[in-house]
Amino acid sequence: MNKLVNLLVGVLVGLGGCSIKCPPKDNLLVGFSGIPFSGSIENFVKDVGEKIDSGILTTDNSLENYRKFLGCANDKKNIDVLGYSQGCTSAILYCQRLNEKGIDVDNLFLIDPTFTRNSIEDWFKIPNNIDSIKVYRNLDDKDDYCRGHSLDIGNFQDPNTFKRYSEERVSGTHWQMPSSSDLKERIVKEIE
Repeated sequence: MNKLVNLLVGVLVGLGGCSIKCPPKDNLLVGFSGIPFSGSIENFVKDVGEKIDSGILTTDNSLENYRKFLGCANDKKNIDVLGYSQGCTSAILYCQRLNEKGIDVDNLFLIDPTFTRNSIEDWFKIPNNIDSIKVYRNLDDKDDYCRGHSLDIGNFQDPNTFKRYSEERVSGTHWQMPSSSDLKERIVKEIE
């Protein structure tokens, strides 16, 4: 009986049976947090979204949630995607799915990107529907990254293939980055 219930729930989620309310604004900012205890970027994304007058969606590093967000990207004037820590992989996957739907992304912000998979090379490709990629890393190279590994985009794809690509260092540790007002202001400037 449990297998049948799990199957039905999976089908409903896959068909959009558990949908979300899409923000009514023309612009969309989507944020993906890392693993649950790494700190949420929900308030970070809300603050940035208010300053740029954008609708916002935030979630943890959940594949189920990013699939639900796909429908919200239809007919948006501007789409900005933000990932923090291990949520950066979900942010990139979300951009890949938008690319498959023919939807462009204005900015992809990767905040201290990390991963724990042993081999992501097989599937880890940043799609070409992104106008600008900005990577923010903390200044402390000895930071433990939640026992993950710092993700070096250049190991998987030549950054020169992107329209605009840059990296910057931000003061504070990995854990402090979601509360950085300096980082919020940098992202707002990039979007405006």
